[in-house]
Amino acid sequence: MSYKITNAKFLNPKILVKNFDFSTEKNTITQVHFQNNQQKKLFTRILKGKEQIGEGRFLVDSLDLVNPKFVKNHATFIRTDKYIERFIPAKIILVLSSLFDPRFVRNARIKHLRTKYDYLSFLSSKLNLTDAQLKGRLDKAISDFINNETKIEERVLGEFEQQMHKFNQQQSNEVFSKQNSVVKVVARSYYKEKIKLVTYNLTLTFFQALYDDVYKFNSLRNSCTCEYNAKKSSNKEVRKVWKELAYQQTKYVVKKQLKYIGIKISENRALITRQNLLVNQLKKQLNLELKKFYFREKFSRDQVNNFNKILNNWRRLNDDQVEIFTRSQQDYFFKALVKNSQYVVKVLVVKIHHYHQLVLSNSLKYRSKEDFKKNKVYYKKQIISVFKQALDYNIKLMKKFNINLDWFLKSTFKLSSLNILFVKIIRAINMNRENVFLMDLVHLLSQNDFEKLLATIKMMKENHPKMTFTILESKAGKLPFLDQKIYTLNDGYFEDALIAKLIDVYPETYRFELFGTRNLFRYEYENQHIKLYNKREPYYQDNLPVKGYAFINPFKMNYETTTSFAKNKIAVISDFKKTNNFNDPYMYYCKNKKGYKFYFYDYDHNDLNKVNRGIVTFDLAAIAEFIEIK
Repeated sequence: MSYKITNAKFLNPKILVKNFDFSTEKNTITQVHFQNNQQKKLFTRILKGKEQIGEGRFLVDSLDLVNPKFVKNHATFIRTDKYIERFIPAKIILVLSSLFDPRFVRNARIKHLRTKYDYLSFLSSKLNLTDAQLKGRLDKAISDFINNETKIEERVLGEFEQQMHKFNQQQSNEVFSKQNSVVKVVARSYYKEKIKLVTYNLTLTFFQALYDDVYKFNSLRNSCTCEYNAKKSSNKEVRKVWKELAYQQTKYVVKKQLKYIGIKISENRALITRQNLLVNQLKKQLNLELKKFYFREKFSRDQVNNFNKILNNWRRLNDDQVEIFTRSQQDYFFKALVKNSQYVVKVLVVKIHHYHQLVLSNSLKYRSKEDFKKNKVYYKKQIISVFKQALDYNIKLMKKFNINLDWFLKSTFKLSSLNILFVKIIRAINMNRENVFLMDLVHLLSQNDFEKLLATIKMMKENHPKMTFTILESKAGKLPFLDQKIYTLNDGYFEDALIAKLIDVYPETYRFELFGTRNLFRYEYENQHIKLYNKREPYYQDNLPVKGYAFINPFKMNYETTTSFAKNKIAVISDFKKTNNFNDPYMYYCKNKKGYKFYFYDYDHNDLNKVNRGIVTFDLAAIAEFIEIK
């Protein structure tokens, strides 16, 4: 969703970066250029949160970075496949990634159970249409009860979390003030995750209590005496229907709802396990950061003891509020929730008794055998396994993004670099990792594949507006938007800049890599005048060689639609040609009759491939470097 590193300085003395600034915003593409493998490894370690920050802030999705695992859950770094990875079928990769998404798995399991028990409930009603309608009304009554109670509990827990978050923020500001940002961030994160653990445990208790209350709905046989009275009746016609008065309509309805609650109980148990690990990890990290803090601030033993007392007081205040809230919640679970369920019991008994009256008055409605068989086939077809749902979901996702991988899903060996990229990006979407980093992959794609990738990313941003894409590339010419800022490391500062400016400031770094021997124009310098191409202009520079080449910055050259341009401009009539050396379609390759070959960038984004020939102008300010002829 977003990455933000501000004024970061690192504790590792081997990192010779004076200042590290980096940010991505949702629904954007960010560009990063690294000049060698050493920089690539450094950027990767920093972006993965493996280098500890001494000063500054590191936010991922607006949350302070705690540890590398935190980044792993919010970002994905896509590299080229290793050889063995190419033998893993794409179908397995995509389906398993969907099954790692708890939300998808929960919804898929609920859908499977709903269709399964709807089918069983339909079969148990046979031709009795009134019985089937009754089960639908019972299902709605129980579902409404569960949903209403769940919404109330979620709201109460959410309000408690917000209240405790504000309290712990206030306490951290009072305890740490501005002494150390790292230990303050870790302390806040520790208490925040600890409160989450409390809410997870309370949610588990809530669903366990709810399970018990719903389970009782299947034990209401004695609440209505119709079955017993009919069985013992002296009327022979009434005795014939006593089996139809049995309390069995809630069987599959309640079983289905219990399965739903069971899924949520299992989900919360898994959350509690993971949260316990995270809280313990944060506790160890907080203790370590405190030791570093005491050592850095040179605290005496008495100062350490006094500071620990302040921290213990914070902990006790936190625990007291948690205990008060937990007791109030337990009272609700075991008293108020039971009372609310009793109201549902009355509703169920009334509805079932009304059905019994219809049975006794011979007023039931029945469906035809043909209609029963038709509906039976329909209900059975609705039952879809979780695996099949995951596969169907990924196929729909690819169709939505206009990705054709039908043959690819059946294949066991991945050949296309673009297909590999698509599979990994979809896997990131399935795992809810909204920060996607493409690690030195773009230059491996053909021009056609790269255009497809950009078109697909555009569709992904429309459907997932919180996603961010960051392209890290060793070849600056392969970055897609050369008129926009790129992040790079120069003179110990990692910050964003326009490539036009970088060429002026560091011509030797970017000239040969991007343009080779292109954009070199012969010049002669004499009597503080320079003759460049076909124009002689006043110019002065100390120690400028008499003859040589002037390197012209392609981003300071302009395409002229008319001949009425400024007199001080140097005009070159050239043929235009699209180049495969750059991914940005507005960088054009030019060649004229005098043998000059050069690139220029059209900021107006015209389609000059249709023009073929035209005038390109520049002035002396476009000179980025002079090269002497030896």
